[in-house]
Amino acid sequence: MKNNNFDSKFYMYFLCVFFIILINSFQISKSQQTANKKDRNGIIINLDHSGGTDNKASLLFKNPKAIILETNSESIIGRVTGIQIFDGKIFLIDKISAKSLFVFDMDGKFIRKIGRIGRGPGEYASISDFTIDTVKKEIYTLDGAQNIMHKYSVDGAYINSVRIADQSSFNAIQFYNGKIYAAVDQYKKNGHLLILIEPATGKVLEGYLSTKDKKGWNRSDQYAFHNRTYGIPKYAGLFMNTIWSLDNMITPYITVESKNFVKEAMVEEIKRDADPLSWRKIDKIRCIDVFFETEKIIFFQYMLNKKCHTCFYRKSNKTITNSNFFVDDLVCQMPCLFQFDCIDEGGVYQVMHMTRFEQFQDLKLLNENLEQRERLIALNEESNPVIFYYKFKDQ
Repeated sequence: MKNNNFDSKFYMYFLCVFFIILINSFQISKSQQTANKKDRNGIIINLDHSGGTDNKASLLFKNPKAIILETNSESIIGRVTGIQIFDGKIFLIDKISAKSLFVFDMDGKFIRKIGRIGRGPGEYASISDFTIDTVKKEIYTLDGAQNIMHKYSVDGAYINSVRIADQSSFNAIQFYNGKIYAAVDQYKKNGHLLILIEPATGKVLEGYLSTKDKKGWNRSDQYAFHNRTYGIPKYAGLFMNTIWSLDNMITPYITVESKNFVKEAMVEEIKRDADPLSWRKIDKIRCIDVFFETEKIIFFQYMLNKKCHTCFYRKSNKTITNSNFFVDDLVCQMPCLFQFDCIDEGGVYQVMHMTRFEQFQDLKLLNENLEQRERLIALNEESNPVIFYYKFKDQ
């Protein structure tokens, strides 16, 4: 009888231990599933659950340095469509009017052009984009009209050219980790948005993302590579609420959530519009326009109801500040579209074209303590754009 009582107690003890282990295993499994879900979406930023306030540039940056680009017969720029900073030089492209890649020093003095329009070696029929191999100090330009990449040294010496072995058309390229990512301009029915290319041969190695990631959008549109020469590059396209990291494989880095983000049904509706720029008619959040990050913050901008909104994500406490206005009080003391175009380890760069800059001049809105203010006031519509470099404060 005593043995039976002991066996019964032992059996009950065994069952209790078994169920505790089973429950813990289930909780661990559920926890892992939650973590994996978070990993699949990267950092999740919900704009609807964030505090709103008006932010000023002076909260993030010191007084900007004005880089007045030299204007001469060899360096006339219509509109800067891309800019990267590398090796103490400014590389910028005007693919619309000048159709050239220019190099300036950090004081704005013109150094050279890289390549030129033509049909000979090292010449391009058009220039859509460029990217820099920061290790080998080489530059690749994209001739989008012919799907050809031309390679040069950063000093401008022509090296060679390769044709991209794909029938898609491309509007942007990004070098990273020994390979080149090409952003597709006109999409195939079941094609990819990004193509991974072997730089030496133009061979296509892999494809990533599809029009499903753009809510079905399959027309030509704007592209966006971010952090192009600083850290791991990022990619975000039209109608995407995800910022993708170009690491060893394309992975979600940030997922932006909001009830105001464009829905797939809206995209399907404007696809029936004959206007190629019909996407501009949408008053919902349609993409992430500007993105950069430091060790402490993530910053991005988006358009909603024809207004530019700014979001700060502080990594230390995971707080989100979603701002209706961003005032560039360091330059002009007014709410404006603060279009950061490039980042390095010390700060960000903004290109300001004369059509916009003259508005500040006419309204006498330029700050009194702005560096080189007298030289800036003397500029006119024939002048090249001005680049403002905003150094980070200790955030």
